[in-house]
Amino acid sequence: MRRSVSLLLVLGLVLCLLPMSAFAKDWDIGDGNIKVIAEGDSQRVKQSTTNVDAAEGELDVAPVIKGSSDTYVVVIDSGTGEGAGEVNVTLQGVDISNSKKKAAVTVTGEGNTTIELEGKNELSSGKERAGLEKTGDGNLIITDTDDDGKLIAKGGESGAGIGGGKNNDAANIEIQGGTIEAYGGKDAAGIGGGAKGDGTGITISGGKVDAESGKNAAGIGGGKEGDGSDITISGGEVTATSTEEGAGIGGGCEGDGTGITISGGTVYAYGGETDKTGGAGIGGGAKGGEGSKITIEGADTSVTAEGGHKAAGIGGGNGGDAGDITVKDGTVSATGGKNGAGIGGGDEGDATRITIEGGTVTAEGGERAAGIGGGKSGDGDKINISGGTVIATGGQDGGAGIGGGAAASDNSNPGEGSNITISGSADVSVAGGEAEDVNGYKKTGAGAGIGNGGSKSTDGADDLDADGLTSGIVKFYEPGTDQDDIQDGTVDPIEGKTIVGPDFGKVEEDKADGAESDFEAFCRMVIRKIQTAPSNGTVEVDGRRFAGLSKSVIDALSQRSDVSLTVRCIIDGKVAEVKIPGGFDFTNALGSKSVLTFSEIAKLVG
Repeated sequence: MRRSVSLLLVLGLVLCLLPMSAFAKDWDIGDGNIKVIAEGDSQRVKQSTTNVDAAEGELDVAPVIKGSSDTYVVVIDSGTGEGAGEVNVTLQGVDISNSKKKAAVTVTGEGNTTIELEGKNELSSGKERAGLEKTGDGNLIITDTDDDGKLIAKGGESGAGIGGGKNNDAANIEIQGGTIEAYGGKDAAGIGGGAKGDGTGITISGGKVDAESGKNAAGIGGGKEGDGSDITISGGEVTATSTEEGAGIGGGCEGDGTGITISGGTVYAYGGETDKTGGAGIGGGAKGGEGSKITIEGADTSVTAEGGHKAAGIGGGNGGDAGDITVKDGTVSATGGKNGAGIGGGDEGDATRITIEGGTVTAEGGERAAGIGGGKSGDGDKINISGGTVIATGGQDGGAGIGGGAAASDNSNPGEGSNITISGSADVSVAGGEAEDVNGYKKTGAGAGIGNGGSKSTDGADDLDADGLTSGIVKFYEPGTDQDDIQDGTVDPIEGKTIVGPDFGKVEEDKADGAESDFEAFCRMVIRKIQTAPSNGTVEVDGRRFAGLSKSVIDALSQRSDVSLTVRCIIDGKVAEVKIPGGFDFTNALGSKSVLTFSEIAKLVG
């Protein structure tokens, strides 16, 4: 008994000696304004109905803010200079609405602030303030550790949903998780700058994010007249929408979008528009906003980008140029608005240095614009496709599939397509936009598949450098061919206008010794690769010329259970990739068959 009492006394003494910061406390916003301040290795929380700065407060390492108020607000200050520190706050079901010129929650300072979400939290701010306002050079990190948090942030007029207030930039915002809805007020971004403010250093790595701007701003990026830069999306599901004249992701009206990288997740980006102008899905805002240094990569990345009126899907806004756009991998669908390229320039905007190295890319130009290249009357230069599957169709009335936009309706000079190179293993399908025919009079010629846009009564001329094409293929379709029909394989290319690389679907002669057919030679080559593959290796082959794999290949795989096989093939008229894991058992499926088709294999391996 004495030992038990002694242990209890010691435990009590230890608890008494612990600092107050060892305890987390609930703070009800209904009881007054709350201010959380970095203080050394801890943080201090103050609360008051009057002067919160004058309150003494108490140390609390993990405050939980809850409750509702239409009067009081929260300020989180991570400090500056040598006093900058780490601040951690949990929002648990708060509902803060302020009609005065105050932000519901303000994050400021030069340190790191982490906000953990629990339950549904709603922040609605007054005029000129952001819903969740971010000032200073520190980092704001939004997390949802338990996957149960939601944040709805609404900016007042001129204030972002999450980011800057009126005339203020926003920088260093990271969303790691949670369900986020961010709505900007008039002229302000959903996530990013307030009216006339830039949005930079915005990172999304997880969660479900829906960002919608007010008029004239980007969904994610700049407010009206603001740029969007250094924007990275590496995971999660993101929908970014501009209501008018801004890019979905990038610049606000009159703002540029640059340094945008998408390396994971599923992204939907919709440029805003009026009946006269619009912003790119990803890139520049309306009225001359440029889109540059845009990179899409990652095998599991999916991007859908639609430009507003006269803007590119990916690239320039109305009147904006595009440059240094790179697709390395992933699935990309880019559709230009009227007169905007799928990938490239907005109306009358040029495009240069567009590179596609892999992935599956579909690019469709708006009226008179190229699928990949210039907007209406715009040039497409230095376009290089070295891998992947690409379908590019020019907009009606003469846009090139890849290259220049058509001449304007006054029949001025068309956009030119120059320095266009298709090489390596690229699989490219192109169709120019059909000619403009008015009452039987050919007003504008058809666009080239690859080359120039159409001009007065003259079709665009094809201009392609395919000297480096090895195992790839380029297929030209009739002008005006629907992109979906190309993708579904329901139409054939123009007879005699398919360029095939010397190694396309073929087997090197030195590996076909004694084979009675190309298919047998192909299967021998695959077997040889399987047999010589390193331990736990992966063999990759191009089987688009053939229908399936022979029993001998299946037997070779069964003898090397540590080796997986990836085959690029055609299934139901579409290019596909079948991945056969090591050790997969085909015994029941094969039976007495001598060949398994790729369609059968795909169904078996899922």
